[in-house]
Amino acid sequence: RECKEDCFLGLPTSVPAGHQWLLGARLDKEVADTDQYLYTRFRQQWENIANQHKTTVNVTIQLDTNQIRGFLFPAQAQLEWPSVVNTSIVKFPLTQIGNLSVEYVMIENPSDVPLLIQVLPLSLYPNPQTLVDLLSPSLAPDRSEYIEMDDTDIFILQDLEKYSPNPINPIPGLRRSVENTLGVRPHPDTIAMFVGPGSKVRARLGFLPKDDLSRSSLIIFRNNLTIVSGILVQGKGGRGELRFSNRKPGSHSPLQFEMTAEKQLKGCDRKKPTKSSNPSFTMKRTFTIRNTGQLPFM
Repeated sequence: RECKEDCFLGLPTSVPAGHQWLLGARLDKEVADTDQYLYTRFRQQWENIANQHKTTVNVTIQLDTNQIRGFLFPAQAQLEWPSVVNTSIVKFPLTQIGNLSVEYVMIENPSDVPLLIQVLPLSLYPNPQTLVDLLSPSLAPDRSEYIEMDDTDIFILQDLEKYSPNPINPIPGLRRSVENTLGVRPHPDTIAMFVGPGSKVRARLGFLPKDDLSRSSLIIFRNNLTIVSGILVQGKGGRGELRFSNRKPGSHSPLQFEMTAEKQLKGCDRKKPTKSSNPSFTMKRTFTIRNTGQLPFM
């Protein structure tokens, strides 16, 4: 807490560099340069510590009980680069084109001080290629070469009020709290909030496919612990189709029944049909329904 700007992680918003990072919550055009500079600086400091083999800390702990006092024993701690989200990748299930799939992620504060965390889709970030290049080494290894950067309506933050217009939606209030406390208004299409030490917050991510192509993008977590981090999101749209007697939906081809004198008309000359006989105009045929689409049907 006392290292201020010399910390390899953590950036108080009260110092000049922290205030500059805070202004980026508005997502103005300078935010990419600020995030890139601060993130690179922190990563270089961390890599210097790792290269000097200083990531292991040996300490001695003293244990005092009502029966034993002053008992000393050694302990070892391992430093690591923290994360503010519990996963590195979210894979959405195959989703009907035009429908919505939702997955959950857990946002967490691994530090012992409150953090400011801002969540946004990559497509909302000015100069998104900067973040892709910056975060590529830490992304899941099975990411595709193409990352969606332009369309803001494929991977969405489902908790935003424009997608969840519930009067008790807490997201607008969380943004206002940040603005009232720090004097900076976060971008309205982001989730911005304070997360207490050791606390966790669940967030909903949505996938809205417009076609049947595989899509990949990033969800970005700006925070004043690691500056910025991201998770990979992947999804694929699918088409549903049922064929009735091998006819496509909307087909104008009629269903045909075979009528013969020997089978269907042989009872027409009866004066009084028996109770057990079917009416002469009843016809039966078995048709097959096949699921020829990409999605299951119940």
